[in-house]
Amino acid sequence: MNQRQITPIEQLEATILDVFHVVLGADAGVTTTINFFDLGSDSLLLAQIYNQLEKLYPAQITLTNMFAYPTISRLAKFIADQEGMELEAYPVPLDYMQNTGQVLQDHRYEFRIEKDRFNEIRDLSRIAGCTPVEWLWSLFAYLLTEIGNQPQLTVYTLIYRMNHISSISLDVQEVQDFNELFVIAKQALHTADEQPGHHIQDLVRTGMKSQHVAIRPLFYEADYVSGGRVALEELFDVICEIQNEKRNMLVTMYCKPRMNTIQWNLFFRTYDQMLAKVFESLRPAAERG
Repeated sequence: MNQRQITPIEQLEATILDVFHVVLGADAGVTTTINFFDLGSDSLLLAQIYNQLEKLYPAQITLTNMFAYPTISRLAKFIADQEGMELEAYPVPLDYMQNTGQVLQDHRYEFRIEKDRFNEIRDLSRIAGCTPVEWLWSLFAYLLTEIGNQPQLTVYTLIYRMNHISSISLDVQEVQDFNELFVIAKQALHTADEQPGHHIQDLVRTGMKSQHVAIRPLFYEADYVSGGRVALEELFDVICEIQNEKRNMLVTMYCKPRMNTIQWNLFFRTYDQMLAKVFESLRPAAERG
């Protein structure tokens, strides 16, 4: 009888488990699924484990990662992901990517969602079964599919876990109206709860290669980023930042300066104007509700 072939991730788990056994002892009760912080190990032993792992997987793991992925199975998956961390990019027309020698516009665009309008978003998002931030994400993602003329894309999203970016895939091919969009987007967004995501600093350390005719879009909530936006602007090409203020929301949109800022400013303004159009089309249903 042929023995089952061990998968690469299982081999990785076994290697990490060996490190724990060497440092803690084979009788320490370590398994691939137990939280190793529940074993009562002191910080010195943890440092020894980290030093051994760092030798095996240089530049692929930090001490912070061990706290973020506190089981051997999760840590093994994280290390495996580092080897292929290059993030997927979304193709857009060439005129969005290249400056044409025209007078450049600012690569940053801001608008404020005032209290009355925010209340409308809150009411409409409640009807759609999502949060206001998820509602805004849906429209941002949808508008990107319009300019790329492709119904499927990945939007890198940071609205659930501190400093952790999730890859959210959306397919709007069957979408007929905004209500359907919000349903599909909500389903896509909630897959983020099933993935640990990538820590910002891990992406910074790995680095991202620029794409000539494709973008990596990011949508994030400022409250979930501890180090400011500088690192994010280095990693991602087009960004929508949501900042919660006392009675309103500030939306900041950004593209890399090397790109066609005229085209992207038009995109940013279209997103701003699109919100008003959605309010008008959905307000009757909200008033009936």
